[in-house]
Amino acid sequence: MNSMNPFQAFANAIPAFSQPILPGWTLNIDSNNSSSPRTEGLVVSRFSYGRQLGQISDALGAIIAALPEALQAAPEIRRFVDMKARIDALKDETLEDRATALAAELARLKRSKAPADREAFDRIAATLRTAV
Repeated sequence: MNSMNPFQAFANAIPAFSQPILPGWTLNIDSNNSSSPRTEGLVVSRFSYGRQLGQISDALGAIIAALPEALQAAPEIRRFVDMKARIDALKDETLEDRATALAAELARLKRSKAPADREAFDRIAATLRTAV
């Protein structure tokens, strides 16, 4: 019988992330290269790596925009700004798909007989009415 302690079971459940970054180089993020796998798993369960990188990119973009133009022209800065612009364009291209998926989820909440789902629908609908 294999008796795995609960901590090890949790650490094994942390999804691994592998991303090629340069020819011959791969970034691997998993519980084996974290000094605190439990903390890593909790953070990633709430804030994906993509979300973390997106917020860092947004913050860095704001900092770059405040730099003098001469510094903004540095090749390293230009490459980042260009990459961020392409990422933002990809997000814009998928906006309608995401909105359609959201509408389907809202319709599911509205049809649900569960009181909690109906309450969630009412809260979200009220927010949407003030936002649009």
